[in-house]
Amino acid sequence: ELTKFRKNFDELTTALDRWVIFLTRARELYKRKLPATLSADVSINRALAVMQRFFDDEERLMYEQRLQLIRDESSRLESAKEQGIVEGLAKGREAGLAEGEAKGREAGLAEGEVKGQLAVISRLLTKKFGKLSKSALEKLDAATAEQLEAWTEAIFEAESVDQLLQ
Repeated sequence: ELTKFRKNFDELTTALDRWVIFLTRARELYKRKLPATLSADVSINRALAVMQRFFDDEERLMYEQRLQLIRDESSRLESAKEQGIVEGLAKGREAGLAEGEAKGREAGLAEGEVKGQLAVISRLLTKKFGKLSKSALEKLDAATAEQLEAWTEAIFEAESVDQLLQ
């Protein structure tokens, strides 16, 4: 959460602000060039003096380089994560489109098959029994593929349209 703190030195108003900036940006602070908002705080001055006793210039440089490596790695991981999300979404979208296309094709074929069966049985019934009644046409239109197939097979034994469509 400390890394989300984005205030500048001139925006610090509370002791919490001063300590957060000290903890997050200590590597930028030097006793000789301490910003005015921090130099007035005695406890920050003491903490800075202790910190500088622990680090000479070479150690500070190594510390800063290590911090930079950590930040670079974190940034690289975040970029890789975002790229992975984008690629995953693209693959998911492609798979979804392919699946939707296949299902659509399947549904279209099934619907076409039913329409074809309906056309065949309607022609056969008209040829055998003459013009079909409105109720017969409605029953045919409402029929499932299985019903149409069964009626098509039974048409030659049927003595009337009504008998067949019962």
